Amino acid sequence: MTASAYQHILDKLKNQKEVGLTSVTQEQVECFFIDYKEVPEDFTGKTSLNKYWGTLAKSISGFGNALGGLLVFGIKDTDKSLSPFSGYKNFEVLVNEFIPRSTNPKHESVKTFLIPSDDATKGYVVVEIPQSLNRPLQVISNDYNHRYFYRSGESHSDIPHDVLVGMLGHKIPPRMIVQWYADEVEQPDKFVFQIVLRNGSSVIARNVWLNIDIGIPNVIAQHTSFSNQFEGAQVNNACNLVTKDSYKMAPQGQISMMKLEVQKQAIQDDGDFHFYFTFGCEGSKINEFNATFKGSEYNDAITGTVRDFIEFLKSKSPDHIVERL
Repeated sequence: MTASAYQHILDKLKNQKEVGLTSVTQEQVECFFIDYKEVPEDFTGKTSLNKYWGTLAKSISGFGNALGGLLVFGIKDTDKSLSPFSGYKNFEVLVNEFIPRSTNPKHESVKTFLIPSDDATKGYVVVEIPQSLNRPLQVISNDYNHRYFYRSGESHSDIPHDVLVGMLGHKIPPRMIVQWYADEVEQPDKFVFQIVLRNGSSVIARNVWLNIDIGIPNVIAQHTSFSNQFEGAQVNNACNLVTKDSYKMAPQGQISMMKLEVQKQAIQDDGDFHFYFTFGCEGSKINEFNATFKGSEYNDAITGTVRDFIEFLKSKSPDHIVERL
């Protein structure tokens, strides 16, 4: 999983519901990553979004053309206080019906979820709008037809001509995903697993790379059967690898970058240790994994299975994988 720039806000809303929404509106005014909209009428039984279609379409274009963001229906425009509305479940259904009809081309991954209020008949609708791979997105709803927007500060602004020209030349960027492959056969004295990179985009990936720094004793970093595809350097358990110029990774293709053997030997309980790596390819964002933990936590983790150990490492890296420009 890759964390978006607004992931901390999204997590708070999903985990804490209305309490989290209260906290977010108090701490987070409308900004680059979040927008609020009041819905004063009852949407029970309605069959159209009416004026809210324009709001939805403008937000999909604005957030989708920028770095993504959240649109929350059920917050007062004036003071950002909570204003849950009736018929919010039906409103979500309508939002999902209108999403494909809001922009050209269609945004490929807009999601919605509900937050119920203390009043069981009322609630809120949250629309998550990631950065779109199909940008630039043009609004095709009646209110803002044929306009392009970009989230800037606290509002969605029309995209200037020179910026739009640049976006029209935008190529779909490659996107690398990390996977952890554990050996099928458990060994009594060690864990063995591989770090595998997969091309999660629809374009060919070149110059696939991995930097890794293992700050744990009793861990051995080894080459894989794909080592003839790499160039780079290794010093103890720190290494830098990049695929050779002749290597190309097809969409959804994968390559094993590193094999790790973790000896099931206890380390210093009060010591600080880390498991850090970054990965990507030519044209992609930098993806960072940074697990830090105490020796006592590690010693507990090595008493389980190899899959338990992998989950332990993931749990110690905030947001798991973080994208950086």
